[in-house]
Amino acid sequence: RGSGGSSNAGSTTNNKTGQVSHSVAEKQRRDRINTLIDELRELVPIDFETAEIQPYGDDPSKRPKHVVLSDTIKFVRNTRARQLAEQKEKDRVMAVDAEAVGEDRGNCAAASVKKETEGLDSTSQCSNGELPSRKGLDTGAARATAARKRVGSMNSDSSQGSDTHTLDTNDSENTNIEISVGALQEDCKFSVNVNGKDRNGLLHDITRGLKSMGLEIKTAVIKTEATGVVSDTFEVDRSYCKLTPDEVKLQLTEVLHEAQAGPGLDKRKRTDVT
Repeated sequence: RGSGGSSNAGSTTNNKTGQVSHSVAEKQRRDRINTLIDELRELVPIDFETAEIQPYGDDPSKRPKHVVLSDTIKFVRNTRARQLAEQKEKDRVMAVDAEAVGEDRGNCAAASVKKETEGLDSTSQCSNGELPSRKGLDTGAARATAARKRVGSMNSDSSQGSDTHTLDTNDSENTNIEISVGALQEDCKFSVNVNGKDRNGLLHDITRGLKSMGLEIKTAVIKTEATGVVSDTFEVDRSYCKLTPDEVKLQLTEVLHEAQAGPGLDKRKRTDVT
């Protein structure tokens, strides 16, 4: 009896100290794991490539634990790979060198060149932000037999749904260049139009100025007349640009002014005079 009394006393002591037996702790651990696996079973889509030959193919809720974990790993890997690919593509677009904008490298699969019936204008538009070479456009325009003046029409009101602000840069260093910037109805998009006398490097200076403000060129319509007058219209994504249309207009004007005032200005002035 004395021995039995000691045993009961020891059992009582263990209960008072709150100690949990190993078997109870193990059961609690398994229950927690099973609960988490049940959540994954509901959240993670089934891998139908392997499920078609499995008995649980018609009822994903019956997936075994090891299958749930396998599907989870595959789902996470695929999601991560997709995110990395999207980020890489985004970085590639943002890192495009402005020097390559004027080169036609054949990367614009959606590019199409349109010529008007009299061959006066050459138009090229691409949907991925890369622009065709100005050189090819000027060659087509030089063969035109007559010129139609479009400068007046480009100064008219912009298309319906656009809030357009126009600035004439009448500075002697940047003669005959007109810039207009409009906020399109589509979210996060501007329409930028540059109209005036063409010069060497003008297209490069425009695209360089737009990209320096964080504007991503989505589409471009480039027109060159036989008289040397150009009308370039760009649709740009302003997701990474906090500037207003007026601010974009002013900054682009400054870029073109600085480029025009760079080396070779005197030579261009003499050419214009003659």
